[in-house]
Amino acid sequence: MLEGLPFEPWGSPEIRPLALGLFTLVGIWALQAGFERESTRWMWAWQKPRKLTLRNAAETPRTLGVVLSHVVASTGLASGLAWLPLEWGTQRMLAHAALWMLVGQAMKWGGARLAFEDRDLASTMTEMNRHGNTWTAMALGAWSVIAAIQPTLSHAPWSKWIASGMFILAMTVHAIRTSTLLPKAGKNRLFGILYLCTLEWGWVALWTTWSIATSLKGH
Repeated sequence: MLEGLPFEPWGSPEIRPLALGLFTLVGIWALQAGFERESTRWMWAWQKPRKLTLRNAAETPRTLGVVLSHVVASTGLASGLAWLPLEWGTQRMLAHAALWMLVGQAMKWGGARLAFEDRDLASTMTEMNRHGNTWTAMALGAWSVIAAIQPTLSHAPWSKWIASGMFILAMTVHAIRTSTLLPKAGKNRLFGILYLCTLEWGWVALWTTWSIATSLKGH
């Protein structure tokens, strides 16, 4: 019955993003099912970001939930990279995605502590970055699954533009929500503005430029 159908090897344009996207969505489900505090704070990040500043011991995420969110962020971004015209293997995509996530997290952790004397606010800024990565991963993972099982989308030359557009949109929404946490007054406001301009909006501008340049590759 299936004789004559082409075999799609691992690494093909359809199989790789499908597998990475499914892994990402399963990770999101596991995060919501097994780590209520992490899941709740993840939802707050884009819906009610100021609630993240009201930290207490009962809402502190578990370490395993934090680790899972980082893993999900890496696989979600890798699923988006799979649509771009990059001559990378799956392992390299995962490595670059993990590096992007870890470097960004470290830079924002250090920058927030330099910019804000309020350590709770600094921690919230870092946490916002982690949750923003999870939201971005979910968007890219969902797109990868949908596109991979739909031949019209998986073979369309503009699929890479949709993946890039979702990545840029998610990062922009994250930067907007993070900006709402900046205090309206106080001696740290100037440093806070510098933090947002450099490590939030500057980060968005950097990766928007990279994403568009990569999508133009081959034209």
